[in-house]
Amino acid sequence: MAKPSIKDMIHTLCELLSEQTREMKQLRETLETERKGLLHFRGEDLAQVHTRLEKAAARCLGLEKERRDLVSEIAGHFGMPAHQLSATALSRALEPNLGKKLAAFSKQAKEAASELQVEIRVGTELLCWSARCHEGVIRELAMGSPGEVPTYGKNGRKEQSKRRSGFLDARF
Repeated sequence: MAKPSIKDMIHTLCELLSEQTREMKQLRETLETERKGLLHFRGEDLAQVHTRLEKAAARCLGLEKERRDLVSEIAGHFGMPAHQLSATALSRALEPNLGKKLAAFSKQAKEAASELQVEIRVGTELLCWSARCHEGVIRELAMGSPGEVPTYGKNGRKEQSKRRSGFLDARF
């Protein structure tokens, strides 16, 4: 089987970058839906998000593997390791129209990745904030001092206790 030409590989790379851009935008929108569902207490939004997130993340990872494999093949064509090949350098090495096309798709993918990173950071901060708030409430319930600790005897009746403790502290 004949090796694909560099032009064919670049066209395939542009298609992959375009598909990655679409998937990253979809993933960002799904994360945004999750964030808004958390902020506005919309359980119906949150119930649907988990499966969509898993599928979108799997597609993004699959596309990234394909892109890396293709970039390795393209780098091999130029006799260099893949980690040394940048989209900018590759664009310059190609015929002008093909180079511009690759640069445009690369730029769109980078912008989509940047937007996705921002949404991930915002969502992570929101979840951390929520966890801290819940932790505070739980600690207050467990360690606060609403009054005497209810103590129950072997007969199941409440006994007097002068010890004060948290709301969730019951002794049997």
